[in-house]
Amino acid sequence: MYSYDSMKLLYDPDNSKSYGDFDPSQPGYDVYAEAITQGCIGHRPGARVLDIGCGTGRWFHCLRDVKLLVGLDASLNMLNIAHRRLPELDALSHTECLLFEADIRKLMFMPDSFDFIYSTGVLGEYVPFDQVLLESILSWLSVRGSCFITIVDKDAFRNYEDRLLDSRKPSLKYSIRKLITPLAKVAVNINMVNFFPCTIAKQMHILYDFSQFYMTKKELTDVLNKVSMPFTYELISFQDRKHVHFGLKLFKSGK
Repeated sequence: MYSYDSMKLLYDPDNSKSYGDFDPSQPGYDVYAEAITQGCIGHRPGARVLDIGCGTGRWFHCLRDVKLLVGLDASLNMLNIAHRRLPELDALSHTECLLFEADIRKLMFMPDSFDFIYSTGVLGEYVPFDQVLLESILSWLSVRGSCFITIVDKDAFRNYEDRLLDSRKPSLKYSIRKLITPLAKVAVNINMVNFFPCTIAKQMHILYDFSQFYMTKKELTDVLNKVSMPFTYELISFQDRKHVHFGLKLFKSGK
C-alpha cells in the first residue's frame, strides 16, 4: 500500500541532515555516476533533466551539459538542503534549476519534456514501479531520450535478510518474523503514522509497506513487457553500499 504521507515521515529534519552522499570509494558509486553523466551528454543546446526523488541532490555533481534541471522529492527538508548546495556546483552554474515537493504518481508533464530522467533508490523502494508510472516516464522523454532507474533486487534482499537473522539469536529472528512485522502491517493498514513520536518507530511503521515494493527480475521484466510504447532497455545488476540493485537503462525510440 503506497502512502505519500507515510513516506514523507522518513526524512524529518534530523534524518535529512544525516542522509549522506556516496563516497567515490564506495561500492556502486561508479555505476551511478557513469549512468547519470552519460545520460546528460549529447543533447543540444543542453539536456533537460528530471531527477525523481532528488533528496539532498547528492547526484547533482554528476550532471553535465544541462540546460534545465527539475528535481522533485517528498521531503521538503531534503529539498532545502539540495537548494543550498546548488550554488556550489559549477556544472549547474548556468542551468535553470527547479526543485519542488511533489508526489510523482500525481504529476503530469507535457510529452517531450525531458531528454534524461533518472531515479536512484526511490522507484521500487518508496514508490511502486508499475506499468502506469513507466508509461508516464516514457511519455515525458524526448525521442532518443534515456532514463536510468535503480530498483532493489527482492531475491537478493531476502537472502541477505535471512543470513542476517540466522546470524543472530533465534529469539530475535522469531520476534522480527512473528511480532514486529505484523505490528508494522497493522500500523500501516490503520494509518497510525501520526502516533509514532520517534524516528525508529516511524521507520518500523513503514518498513513493512516499503519492503513490498522491491522487485524480482521477473516482476521487473513483466512490467517492461506490458508497455507498448517504443523503447529498448538494458538491465544490469550491481551491489552498492546497502543493497543489490537492478540498474535499468531505458532508451526511447521513434522517428
